[in-house]
Amino acid sequence: MKVEVHGLTLTYGDAVAVSDLDLTVEEGESLVLLGQSGCGKTSTMRCIAGLETPAAGVISIGGRPVFDSGSGLNRAPNKRNIGMVFQSYAIWPHMTVFENVAFPLKMKGTKGAEMRTAVRETLELVGLDHLADRGASLLSGGQMQRVALARSLAMQPSVLLLDEPLSNLDARLRHRLRMELRELQLRLRVTSMYVTHDQDEALALADRIALMQSGRIVQIGTPPEIYAKPRSASIAEFLGVDNIIPVTREDASCVRLPSAGQKLQVEPYEATGDLRLCIRAEDVLLGPDGMKDTDLGPDGMTVTNALPGKVAGFVFQGSTVVYRIRVGTDLELDAVQLRSSGPLLGLDDAVTVALPPGAIRVLPAEVPVEEPAGVPA
Repeated sequence: MKVEVHGLTLTYGDAVAVSDLDLTVEEGESLVLLGQSGCGKTSTMRCIAGLETPAAGVISIGGRPVFDSGSGLNRAPNKRNIGMVFQSYAIWPHMTVFENVAFPLKMKGTKGAEMRTAVRETLELVGLDHLADRGASLLSGGQMQRVALARSLAMQPSVLLLDEPLSNLDARLRHRLRMELRELQLRLRVTSMYVTHDQDEALALADRIALMQSGRIVQIGTPPEIYAKPRSASIAEFLGVDNIIPVTREDASCVRLPSAGQKLQVEPYEATGDLRLCIRAEDVLLGPDGMKDTDLGPDGMTVTNALPGKVAGFVFQGSTVVYRIRVGTDLELDAVQLRSSGPLLGLDDAVTVALPPGAIRVLPAEVPVEEPAGVPA
């Protein structure tokens, strides 16, 4: 079902956790709330679930209000038909897998063959039907999280809320369950909201991402939109952009590095004020020492924005190598190169760094507060 949030504000004493937030999750959509700890993403989800009482706002599920500060309406959590999966699993260790999944159905009055069928089908959906009779305390962390997910799905919720459910798992298991969760969401098309601080997780699981800072949505869009077009340098940094450099404006397609005084050609930009040049490490090109603009680089393309530098450090990562290049006295750039692209560089090796204009984004340091929150880039 469709979820609509209007003017949501949540306070704890004088502290504002969520500020005048508007958000719509379409029916069957997977929306991820992404942001750093304390940005208000979990608080927003808890308000929708009915676990927090907002100071103001309206929340509707399937066109039916479940909270309205104006009229005093506040439906209890168990009257909202919401399934919730927590970071801590929250399963009952003294019960079997079957009993854990059956519990919410019993609370709804489902009995007999109907309940057994629903539990078996849901366990099969999450790949745990062979463990139905096993005690929950004997499960691995990944299996426990599947039980928690099955328990929420078994009640056929109008909305599924997931609060960082994979954060307690190791990296390999997180990756596998991330894929399984996405496959389930695409197959079932249940309306879902997922809270995380992990940008890779958000990109993998979302139809749309709502990025939050300081209790408000500062950008919302599809994963490709968010990845390619962050609205500010602070958003870009959170999304894993390695190179964020203060610059000053020369004109609509040129900026200057204040430290070196060098001009750089960039794609036309509209940002004003406190500016940052943002470029991902994988887009930074490395070439031999002494290369200049208009030379041909190792890839056969004309070099643009050539900067002389030296290798200040490197990290070998198997198929790639991450180099840190010192340019001048106070500028360092990260560059990711394929191991197969040439011999490994050593410490203090002289190189040329090239910054392709098409890979550069010139952005304001922060999203201007006066702009409406949640407007796509």
